Amino acid sequence: MKILRVALENIASIAGAYVIDFRAEPLNSASLFAISGPTGAGKSTLLDAICLALYGEVPRLDGVEGGHKNQDDVTQTDPRTLLRKGCASACAEVDFLGGDHLEYRARWEVRRAGNKTDGTLQSADAAFIRLSDMQPLAVKAREVRELSVEKTGLTYAQFVRAVILAQNQFAAFLKSRDDERAGILEALTGTERFTKISQAIFARAKAEQEKVFTLQSQLGGLAPLAAEARASAESAAAAAENEVARLEKNTADATAHKRWHDRLGELDAAIDAAAKRQTAAETTLTAAAPRREKLHRHEHALPLAPQHAALERGLVHRNERVEAFAEAEFLSRHASAPRL
Repeated sequence: MKILRVALENIASIAGAYVIDFRAEPLNSASLFAISGPTGAGKSTLLDAICLALYGEVPRLDGVEGGHKNQDDVTQTDPRTLLRKGCASACAEVDFLGGDHLEYRARWEVRRAGNKTDGTLQSADAAFIRLSDMQPLAVKAREVRELSVEKTGLTYAQFVRAVILAQNQFAAFLKSRDDERAGILEALTGTERFTKISQAIFARAKAEQEKVFTLQSQLGGLAPLAAEARASAESAAAAAENEVARLEKNTADATAHKRWHDRLGELDAAIDAAAKRQTAAETTLTAAAPRREKLHRHEHALPLAPQHAALERGLVHRNERVEAFAEAEFLSRHASAPRL
């Protein structure tokens, strides 16, 4: 996690709006810089603004008794009490580079009703934005806090103890338990993956050692055979191998015979099918005998077709001439008959 920009307005001792851009000069080129100034200048307020934007909490209120309420009817532990007196609104905003190498903006804001200095103090608003496309990822305080933990890799307690190190907090970091301090340092340096690798190696080594122990235990329970027993076992093994070879040969021969019989069955089935087709063809041939005879006669008569056609035409012409002659004779007799 790397802080890129801090913006705040009307927070505690800082009046008005201020922006600190760590990507601009001279801070961008500075490998080390100090936040300095007299008491009350707002040094701790800058750190408070960062915590407010990310987590909605501030270190200066961690040890404050929370029973008493002020004129706004909020307890002294409420971060809204950081709204500067005489101001109608306040905000804190942090741009940072997350552990996923994307840039985000966390924002905390509080205002009075009607944006008036004497208005009722409203609930604080929060937002978490992805800067690459200005996409809001969360707009509720709880969700913003969860995303801050996810993207920074640090809880509020870890962030305050290891990054902010507010006044009188450095000793608390040094006095924290080893596992707590190790977790914070791993999150800051990104070395937690080496811890996971170490744990995986330890688990694998333990599992392999258990396997070796099991094999050694099994080996210890096996006594070597005497020479005579070993020779007998080797002889039995050789005989078993010979028997296996014989059985494998018998199996191969049986498989070959089976394939031959299977093929013979296929050929017999093919012969039966061919015989059935032959019988069907002979039946069809016998049934076609009358048609073949008729076709044979037609083939013999086919050369006489022109003469037959000519004969047919001659008969037709003859009949026409006979009819014409008869008609002419009838008209001739009627024409020569005397009229009464």
